[in-house]
Amino acid sequence: MCTETAYTLRCEHVVTRRLYCSDAPPPPTNPRSRGGERRTCRKCIRNSVPWPPPPEYGGAPSRCPLARCPYEERGGCWNCCWCGKEWNEKG
Repeated sequence: MCTETAYTLRCEHVVTRRLYCSDAPPPPTNPRSRGGERRTCRKCIRNSVPWPPPPEYGGAPSRCPLARCPYEERGGCWNCCWCGKEWNEKG
């Protein structure tokens, strides 16, 4: 059975990690077909993990993979120009 875990990061973006089982179809040979991504099996277990992740998810990603994440660009601490709150530590 495949598992798909969606981690919500501190910046509130989401990273999804998939573990494929032997029943999952192989990756497409043509990268243009179906987005070029491998699909999970029909009995996939889906988890959603909020921030901060519980201890059992110790290997959860901590940095946002987006190239220009505003939260990461500001070093994880920022002042909101809309509401005026300072030293925000979440997205």
